[in-house]
Amino acid sequence: MCARPPALPPMTLVTCAPQTVFGLSRRLTAAMRAEIPALWAELGRRHGAELCGRETLGIVHDFDRSGGFTYLAGFAADPDRAPADLVRFDLPGGRHACFAHPGPVETIGESWGAIMAGWHDGLPVRMAPGPAFERYAPDFGPARPGGVEILIPVLERG
Repeated sequence: MCARPPALPPMTLVTCAPQTVFGLSRRLTAAMRAEIPALWAELGRRHGAELCGRETLGIVHDFDRSGGFTYLAGFAADPDRAPADLVRFDLPGGRHACFAHPGPVETIGESWGAIMAGWHDGLPVRMAPGPAFERYAPDFGPARPGGVEILIPVLERG
């Protein structure tokens, strides 16, 4: 019997402001996704005090045809007070489809898979080029479910 793909999580449309994000970045493939938690752990070791009580972002960008992408684990900060050891990324604003990830963070790949597999022409928007990102709430805790949203840039159909 074939496994049924997970259902597309409920979607809301949001408008995001542009943000300047600083973090640690690594080039990955789908097979290397397991390295993402180590990137977050390293960011926590270096800048743990700056991460406490603030929203953090996992930015997925620079996709290539072979399935490669760049992942940046970071946080928004004033460019004039940027940590010298982190990479800067200017996250553009705009319309995004926002999907809440209901489970623990180690299952976020399932939500990404459901979004990519479940996207269809019946949705009111289509995917747009540009970075997608995970938005982690200020009170996010990796051991408990929730507190994470996946945002995909979109354009209105028509």
